[in-house]
Amino acid sequence: MEKYILTLFLSLSVSLWLAAQNDRYDILPVHEGGTIFVGDSITDDCEWNELFGSQDILNRGIDGNTSESVLQRIKEISRHQPAKVFFAIGTNDFPTRTPDQVLDNVRKCCDSIAADSPDTRIFIESVLPVGPKQMFFIDGQEAKNEWISELNRKYDSFCAERGYVFIDTHTAFLGKDGKTMAKDFTSDNLHLNGNGYRILADVLRPYVGAEAVPLGICTLPDVEPDPGITDTDALISKAVLAGKVRRAMVFQIMPAHKQSILFAGGAIMEDCEWKEIFNDARIYNRGIDGASVEEFIAQVPELSRHDAEKIFIEIGSDEAVSDPGNGLEGTRKAVLALKAACPQTSLYLLGILPGENEGAIKEYNASLSEICNEAGIIFIDLYDSFALADGSLNPKYGRNNRKLSAEGYSHLADSLRKYL
Repeated sequence: MEKYILTLFLSLSVSLWLAAQNDRYDILPVHEGGTIFVGDSITDDCEWNELFGSQDILNRGIDGNTSESVLQRIKEISRHQPAKVFFAIGTNDFPTRTPDQVLDNVRKCCDSIAADSPDTRIFIESVLPVGPKQMFFIDGQEAKNEWISELNRKYDSFCAERGYVFIDTHTAFLGKDGKTMAKDFTSDNLHLNGNGYRILADVLRPYVGAEAVPLGICTLPDVEPDPGITDTDALISKAVLAGKVRRAMVFQIMPAHKQSILFAGGAIMEDCEWKEIFNDARIYNRGIDGASVEEFIAQVPELSRHDAEKIFIEIGSDEAVSDPGNGLEGTRKAVLALKAACPQTSLYLLGILPGENEGAIKEYNASLSEICNEAGIIFIDLYDSFALADGSLNPKYGRNNRKLSAEGYSHLADSLRKYL
């Protein structure tokens, strides 16, 4: 029963996330003639324009996507009239779809792009292998890898038939058994860690047409699956932790960006394509969905190595509701640590947006403002501009858990533009 509850929770979460993410993509400006990476969490987790050193690369990966999900949003891809599109999709389709059904959805995606953007070159990456154990209740790993191999064969034949380019990424990630994902490249036997993305970059670089850029090596520990965990809340917590760790590991391998503008903190920061919404090549995303104040403090060395011109910070929204005292103290430590590590960088702290416990949030923001005044950083209080008269979050801007809508991000971008 526990596994079905977790599966339902993840499915509902993904559905809400997908709807919101599609809307946010629709508000971004058209970027013609570039390269677009399309896929699920393995695509979503990476900062592709940094990995390949190109401002003309867009990330259109969405955590949890299936081939059906991609088909539903394919028009957003073709509106950019891209020079190249890289598809990496299929893992999340099993076991609810067969390889033939996945291929049929991908075929429809390709047909749609060919009709709407006929000059676009299409590349289909093989689906990566999965490891022997996971925390996500995907039954039968051996069978899953067999389905993946079958789908990859079908992708290869389909590309040969249509004149598309098939890229074998699968082989480079196989472990010693020749069947499952090598442990060195994965954070949880499913997703890639930073070193996994280094390998993927090497495989894809000739097709992207990018020069090699200096990449680092990730050192954060992986989150091992634990088959002994059966409690749903514990499994969900561990899945969230795994996502935060792998995102931090990706940041470790990216080049330093001197005199850049960084957007760092939690979900509000991660969930937006800031470079695109501001059309500013100096901007890089360092948001980690679900990051606590303490986890942000651990990220300070990563942020400081860029010698950024400006860093915009959004942290502590969960603590503001659950533990405001420790949240404020943690935020104080965080901004002081970042200021000490980045003395030449202009720092901006965003206040907590409307959500739960409205009166307390306004008081919390007042305390944040005092912390910023003491630390000598700029506090940006957007509470009133996002709230209705009763203090709740204006529904046109998002949901009361502070997940912003497309209009919410447009409003946030307009509010922040003067600080850039």
